Amino acid sequence: LTLIDERAKAPMIDRVAFPETPGESFWSSSTFANGKELAWYVRFDRGDGLYGRLSETFRVRCVQ
Repeated sequence: LTLIDERAKAPMIDRVAFPETPGESFWSSSTFANGKELAWYVRFDRGDGLYGRLSETFRVRCVQ
């Protein structure tokens, strides 16, 4: 199961389930196994996941 909708254009996410999501990067809740200062994030503009330094500024999604 993934948040990425590979059939969609940017943002590559289900717009019915997640309306008004910008095509930007969002932090995940998973840290990178080989570095305490790194964590995974999802790029909804390109539809991929990468890891970056926790000092980088990305959006977060909160569950209500």
